[in-house]
Amino acid sequence: MARREVREKLSISRPHVLLGLKDTPGRGVKGRVRRRIEGVMLMEILFGDGGRIQAPLYREGLVDDTLSAGYEAETDYAFALVGAEVDAIEPYQRALLGALRAAARDGLTEEEVERCRRRFLGRHLRVFNGPESCAHWMLALALEGAEPGAGVDALRGATRVGLNRRLRELAKAPRAWSCVTPND
Repeated sequence: MARREVREKLSISRPHVLLGLKDTPGRGVKGRVRRRIEGVMLMEILFGDGGRIQAPLYREGLVDDTLSAGYEAETDYAFALVGAEVDAIEPYQRALLGALRAAARDGLTEEEVERCRRRFLGRHLRVFNGPESCAHWMLALALEGAEPGAGVDALRGATRVGLNRRLRELAKAPRAWSCVTPND
């Protein structure tokens, strides 16, 4: 049975805290690509350098440069992850959930969405700078069964309204915490 929080002790110097948010994958190849692009965009807007949630948590001293976030979407599952090494688990958990709820309530701005879109388009163009990265991109497309332009089409089609809807869904999604604490 799934648990809301799991804690384990290991030989580490600081607690490692991971928040998982359950999502639903899109239907079909285009739906999955769209859901993945939207999820990754949300994680970047919220938790990327200077992001909506990252910056205040960093300023408050609750996180450092170990904060990271990601999103995965496959045929049968999808989820978002946010992880960090922290000094105090409970204050970080409260602040993170509060910031996530506030972001969902307030919504993203058009400027945040457009800045993220441009950043991702730039990253995509850099794929073509080297044969190895281009080969990885082509292999990922082939394994997904997606057309070469599917990701760019989904990126260009992402809207502030759609991303705000997804953000509200993720803020209410089933979640679980994984906390690895130092041995005493």
